Amino acid sequence: METGVVAGHTKSAAIFTHNRKFIPGGVVSVNRATQPEIVFVKGQGAYIWDADGNQYIDYHAAFAPHFLGHNDPYVTDAVIRVLREGASLYGSGTTVLDSSIQAAKPLTRRFDWPAP
Repeated sequence: METGVVAGHTKSAAIFTHNRKFIPGGVVSVNRATQPEIVFVKGQGAYIWDADGNQYIDYHAAFAPHFLGHNDPYVTDAVIRVLREGASLYGSGTTVLDSSIQAAKPLTRRFDWPAP
């Protein structure tokens, strides 16, 4: 992968240089290995900013988890509330945070699949 500094992205280049000391390529996923190499540091609504302060419209939306936009106040407040209540992702079993059960309930009703 080319590692030249792109005009307007000097801070991103410095972060990639630092990251490459610890992670091959400087990123943890092939999906994050892009050209030019840009480090994003913040998002709000439909916009994201890189380490150099450049603003972008996020058409990618992080593969769709941000369909409400980055840092949606309703979602942020809900996450903070759940964390303050002590919930966590325990690594095995299921939790009160497991949204798949919430998605499964209406599907079972829709397809007349009775719950045991």
